[in-house]
Order: sequence, then structure tokens, then C-alpha cells
Amino acid sequence: MQRGEEKAVMEVVHSSFSAFVAPEYPAKGVEAFQAFANEEALKQRCSCGGFVFTARNDDGLVGVIEMRDCRHVALFFVDAAFQGRGVGRELLALSVEECRKRNRRLKEITVNASPNAVEAYKKMGFIPGKEEQMLHGIRFVPMTLLLQGEECAGEEE
Repeated sequence: MQRGEEKAVMEVVHSSFSAFVAPEYPAKGVEAFQAFANEEALKQRCSCGGFVFTARNDDGLVGVIEMRDCRHVALFFVDAAFQGRGVGRELLALSVEECRKRNRRLKEITVNASPNAVEAYKKMGFIPGKEEQMLHGIRFVPMTLLLQGEECAGEEE
């Protein structure tokens, strides 16, 4: 994400959230999400070690992923017109690569997936953990992506 793109990022997030996630949330959950997903909160999280990668076409942003502490997917949304085209998979791959640069011992990435996104996360290699949960009205399934490769080999000891 370039400086000044926070508004465009939030437009992608809120458009996708409103279409696919909000209808399944109680009002309290929608309010809690909006308190988390706003320009100022995004700037603050990025200043504390988080980062955002974006996908764009000629018309603007079509996908976003926010990583927190190089271990947790905080926000991950792709515009409806671009879903199923590999945009999310590419954003995730780039994020994992960046996280591994920052932490060579990284063994897993977590996400609290909205129930409607669980299957998409499974296709990207995430494994569901516990059953669906609700916190502050936000419904989610904890999921984990186990990382493999040279950076993680032999570090179980």
C-alpha cells in the first residue's frame, strides 16, 4: 500500500464486507468490524509493524491483504468481479514471502476467517482449527496455514 491509499483500501474492504460478510453478522458485529476497518486504525496498525499489499488493475485497487506482526491476516478482501482469478492467492503468496523475509523462523500464518470465506481459505492451504466462534458479534473460524521450506526446516528442536 502506498501512503495515501488508505481510503481506496478501505473502499475495497467495505464493498466486499458489505456484500459478502455483513449479511451474516448481527448489527453488533458490523459495528465492531467498522471500528477495526477504518483509515486511521489501518494507519496505526501499519505504523506498528503491520503491512498491506494491494492488487490493482488499470481502474484501481481490486484486492487487499493486511498482515499483522507477520503472522496473522488481519484483513483480506478481493473485489467481487475479481474473485476466483488468483488475485487473493497472489496477495497471500507475496505476503508470506515478505513475512518470511522479516522472520526466517516463521512456521505458520493464522486468520480468523469469516464463515463465508472458509472454503476459499482451505483452497489456499489453511486448515480450520476450532469451531466457529463469535467475539463482539464478529463470526469467525480460526484457521492456520502451516509453512514449509528451508526457512522452517530443522527448527522443531
